[in-house]
Amino acid sequence: MSPLLFACSFAFAQDPAPEAPPAEPTPAEPAAEAPPPAPVVTPEAPPEEAPNESPIQLAERPEGLGVGVLLGAPTGLSVAYRFDDPRHAVAGGLAWSVSSRDVQVHLDYQLVLQRYESEEVDTVDFPIYVGVGARFRAGDSPYRNDPNFGLRVPFGVAVHPKSLPIEGFVEVAPIVGLFPDTTVYVDAGFGVRVYFGVN
Repeated sequence: MSPLLFACSFAFAQDPAPEAPPAEPTPAEPAAEAPPPAPVVTPEAPPEEAPNESPIQLAERPEGLGVGVLLGAPTGLSVAYRFDDPRHAVAGGLAWSVSSRDVQVHLDYQLVLQRYESEEVDTVDFPIYVGVGARFRAGDSPYRNDPNFGLRVPFGVAVHPKSLPIEGFVEVAPIVGLFPDTTVYVDAGFGVRVYFGVN
């Protein structure tokens, strides 16, 4: 082997193979996003129902609306309403008479003049009142002096327990008849009412 051929062979053996171009990095696939957490649904508590309070219930003492009976002349139903100011009240009645075959209605405004208390019974007071109102009667009464329409001027005394919704009363009411004749007639009676607080 000639020296020239040997040198070429040696040089070829020492020449490294051409390097391959570096591989481009493969882009990493984006990681799949985790689904958002499901909202936690808290069951709503049912709304608290308001207590079903009746608009009409017994009052703590004689106040508000009172309903009861009236005995005497006349005899029938009695109603009253006492305002927040205990000095003022409105009272009325619906009465009838089988013997005289008539029906009468009256309505009065009442003003308490004085309220007495007993030292022996401190749980009861006694309002003394006066009023003014009107009375209307319809029917076939045999009494000539019993007017169909007239003005009432009631005087009375009541009994008011301080812790019970009950009222007793005794009343005398002169009536000045205006129609059909001008005359004077007197209603008198006693009664009891039970009072209800109206919400």
